[in-house]
Amino acid sequence: MDRNKVLESLVNAIHGIQSMSNRALSEVKLDDVPIDKYDGFDSLSGLEATIVLAGELGIDDDGKENFFITRDGRRAMTVSEIVDRVHSLIQE
Repeated sequence: MDRNKVLESLVNAIHGIQSMSNRALSEVKLDDVPIDKYDGFDSLSGLEATIVLAGELGIDDDGKENFFITRDGRRAMTVSEIVDRVHSLIQE
């Protein structure tokens, strides 16, 4: 799967979470950090979007990983970093 498909799926997951939560939808840019940038999108929203995205892309996820935060949990990631991470998981 190419990076553009991952990006499209990521945008759909973000917009889906925002829509279900009755929050404003933002234009998603590669250098955006979704957590705290988008209306009400926090680490829990990131976890919800991770579950949606993993399911859509067929990634075996045990629900313990949040694609929106670095693995060490120290910072929220950009859209571009999230796409790279998800793309690498698909390639494994």
